[in-house]
Amino acid sequence: MTEPIIEEQVTSRNYIQTFDRGTQFVRIFFIKHLDDPIECEPFGPQLGDLYGTNLVAVDRTLKVVNSTGVKDNGVVQLIVTYENVQYEEGNLQNYQFDVGTEPLHINEAYTQQNFPEPESEDSKKSKVIGLQPDGSISGVDVIIPTASYRETRSVNSISVEMWRQILELTGKVNQANFKGWAKGEVLFNGANAARRQGKAWRITYNFLIAPNITGQEIKVLKLVPVKGNEFDTATYDKEGWEYVWLRQSFIDKTAVIEGKTVHTREYFVKSAHVAQVYEYGNLGALGLGGDKLGLLGII
Repeated sequence: MTEPIIEEQVTSRNYIQTFDRGTQFVRIFFIKHLDDPIECEPFGPQLGDLYGTNLVAVDRTLKVVNSTGVKDNGVVQLIVTYENVQYEEGNLQNYQFDVGTEPLHINEAYTQQNFPEPESEDSKKSKVIGLQPDGSISGVDVIIPTASYRETRSVNSISVEMWRQILELTGKVNQANFKGWAKGEVLFNGANAARRQGKAWRITYNFLIAPNITGQEIKVLKLVPVKGNEFDTATYDKEGWEYVWLRQSFIDKTAVIEGKTVHTREYFVKSAHVAQVYEYGNLGALGLGGDKLGLLGII
């Protein structure tokens, strides 16, 4: 067997930017006198090998690029990919955000037209969706926007204190401005960590985003003696991760229309209630630094 020759294509050395793995460094080698990739496994840089002081090999790809059919006369290409294992304070490695939708069941519309118009003035103003003969409300499923944000960092080690800090803050809402989002808009959804080659850790911090709402209006029915029923407009503010529930009620009415007795049930909102259902936390204690979202320079 002819001794294999390993030659690096020096001009192939190149830094590339990936979406989910950050910056990578690539080197390409040619292994001559071997045409079987399996035989090439022991040759060239191996996974975990360092290049320089801070680049570690994280991937090896082998493929035949020339095979003459003559034993020990083939050429196999070896592509070695490296990643930086050094962590620099404040050097954010990777950002990612998603904007999507999730289902929500609602019982009232923003506006509603009736054909034909109901006899009752209160019914004309009602925005109830799917009022059934038994008085129940079927409502409808709609979609609402959702947003999530992930930030990835590399560290050489993870202490118990760091792990405990992540655990204690999971499920907490930001108590102050965080990454450009106002108090109450960011919910920390935990972190994922995995040890990489070269004894470094890759940690991904996960956040859910819900914008605050101010000046939300609802119509509240008030009972006015003699005059009948009238609507008042009430407004409320809510932080992104607070929960709003409406206290609803109804009035049974009886009217004579064209000589017939008609029974109707009118639904209305009595009050709105804004509930804090998540504890506040100091998300700045995660050590991610800054109050701006670094992705693509968004601030």
